[in-house]
Amino acid sequence: MTSQSLSHSRNGVNSARALLNIPAILGYVDIPGGALFGVGPKGYIVHDNGLTEDFVDYNWFKAHKKDRLDKDFVPVWNHTQVQFNPNQLPEHVKNGKLRGMVAFGFNVMIWPQPQVYEEAIKNMDFACATDYFYRDETHHDMDIILPAAMNYERYAPFGTHAGNKVSVRTPVKPMGEAKEDWWIALQLGCLVDDPKNFFDGDPVKACDSILKKWGTTYADAQKNLPNMTQVQGAKQQPLKYEKGLLRHDGQPGFDTPSGKIELSSNITKMHNLGTIPIYVEPYQPTAEYPIKLINGTRAPYITHSKTRSDSPYLLEIESMSTVDINPEDAKARGINEGDKVLIKNQYGQARARARVSIIVPPGTAGMQYGWRGDQNTQVLIPREWDKLSGYAPYFETTVQITKEA
Repeated sequence: MTSQSLSHSRNGVNSARALLNIPAILGYVDIPGGALFGVGPKGYIVHDNGLTEDFVDYNWFKAHKKDRLDKDFVPVWNHTQVQFNPNQLPEHVKNGKLRGMVAFGFNVMIWPQPQVYEEAIKNMDFACATDYFYRDETHHDMDIILPAAMNYERYAPFGTHAGNKVSVRTPVKPMGEAKEDWWIALQLGCLVDDPKNFFDGDPVKACDSILKKWGTTYADAQKNLPNMTQVQGAKQQPLKYEKGLLRHDGQPGFDTPSGKIELSSNITKMHNLGTIPIYVEPYQPTAEYPIKLINGTRAPYITHSKTRSDSPYLLEIESMSTVDINPEDAKARGINEGDKVLIKNQYGQARARARVSIIVPPGTAGMQYGWRGDQNTQVLIPREWDKLSGYAPYFETTVQITKEA
């Protein structure tokens, strides 16, 4: 199992491929006692957020990959993923390919050089967002901002769990005019097409279109609360590749062009991006920027940019972003626990409060991301991309850290 953090570099996919090739070479994949592929209810697509092939019209998405704007930017991603890769949004706006958008939970603070994305939104013909809070950097150039219902105020989506179990909600009434994301999306669909194609705008009907194929309904699952509901689906078992349980076409083998586990990938070869995983050296420390920055540390009470200046109670817990710095590096810079520091490189700079800790090794710093204003570390990250995934080098940038006067 690899974490998302591994892929947050310019060569993250190849790094993950190299690691995952080890159990394949040793013969540990899809065998008794080895690494088994996850299973779920009928038609379940794990990499598409728990939706089913029928619900997302999988064949339609596959047929239109060639029309997507990410096909030249990340052709392997385009080939393998239903989701569009949005990292070149500024370029698409600049060349007139993208003129409007409706965004759910949209947050420019997650991108490298977020000011570039702010400018792109400003230059769109139309932009709409739904969100829990008003977030100035993301929303100040939006034409419409809709209030989104929070987790306990919505029906969709339901949870899908190991053992073919699902969990639903009995939501409380949303505050004010807030509406859940699925309701908003389905209502927009009803405006531009036959409402029957969008479940008459009803999120529960949309959920039931999936749940009924699994042998239950939302209402029946609610009756089981607080317990989860068992649904129909494949049982976990080894040797699924022999039974045609791993491929969308139902044929024996693995879900690759050859039907085999490909140490040498036919898909990357098809797009002239090599065959086997190739090592690319990450950014190395320099005299000017001697510390490697791990940009992604999170506090349990902070999620992305939700809880900065718009949540004063949480700011009482932590009033300023923090950076973890090793005692050796702190001593060399005259930095003590709690000092205000400046983190800087050739791309930008951010402020934080120092936490002197052996949690990070010498020459490494770990910093929270997504804080607003002059504490936003995303300005330290260049817009350079993994050729396979389009991910930015969040975990390999180098910086200098100095004590603020």
